[in-house]
Amino acid sequence: MDWYIMRYWAKCRGQDEECFIPFDWGEIFVYRLAFLKNTLELRHKCINGNCNAGAATALMHGLDALREALVVCHKIQIQMKLEIKIFIVSYILLIVTMFVLPFFSAEGYSIVKHTTSQLGAQKTPNSWVMNIMFALMGITSIWAGWENYEGFWFQRILLLIFGISLVFVAFYGHAPITEGVAYSVKSDQFHSLFASTTGFSFTVLAISTAFIKDSKPEMTLPILIGVLATILSLLMFKLENFMGIWQRLMFISTFGWMIYEFNK
Repeated sequence: MDWYIMRYWAKCRGQDEECFIPFDWGEIFVYRLAFLKNTLELRHKCINGNCNAGAATALMHGLDALREALVVCHKIQIQMKLEIKIFIVSYILLIVTMFVLPFFSAEGYSIVKHTTSQLGAQKTPNSWVMNIMFALMGITSIWAGWENYEGFWFQRILLLIFGISLVFVAFYGHAPITEGVAYSVKSDQFHSLFASTTGFSFTVLAISTAFIKDSKPEMTLPILIGVLATILSLLMFKLENFMGIWQRLMFISTFGWMIYEFNK
């Protein structure tokens, strides 16, 4: 069997632990050209009467391997695209929820002043919607970004911490904005802990992503996003009357960058 086909087949079937699946269709095209060249040579031998059982067997096996490899790699590529698509859909739903749910939340809730955590607060009308979005964004972030950090264990750990802590944000509710309502102080404390962990882990993840890039221009955006997330976090405490705006801007920019980064 042709060496190129053997190598391609091994990649797609996972028989070679050190190689990776080629998602670049240009690379696949090269493999197909190499196989076509080999096929034409075998056909030429057969026409000239030099065809033997070994050549015919190699040709049949090569065709089978190529067909199977293309099917497997096509499925894998579709699956990767699906991860990004689901992440994008989750992102759009998050934005809609952040700006629409306040009209169906607790009385006195303000998009400008109050955060998304307070949308998902304890004993708050329709808080389950916001909490589902927290959990969904945490899970899809890990799913969509896992392959992006293949070979970089530090970034993968940070991605896990980010996603898991965001899921826990959904399970432990913030204190309600309505005064006089009884709530769990412990749950509010855990919410603050996991929310802080989410923000910190993202900042470190974004900045550390810059150091796995191949060129300085590629390093710029991750660093800027990390710095922007830090500035917006500080503004939430310095200008509390606009806390809702700062946090929404932070969510839009951070998850927007993740989509861009994971889809590259």
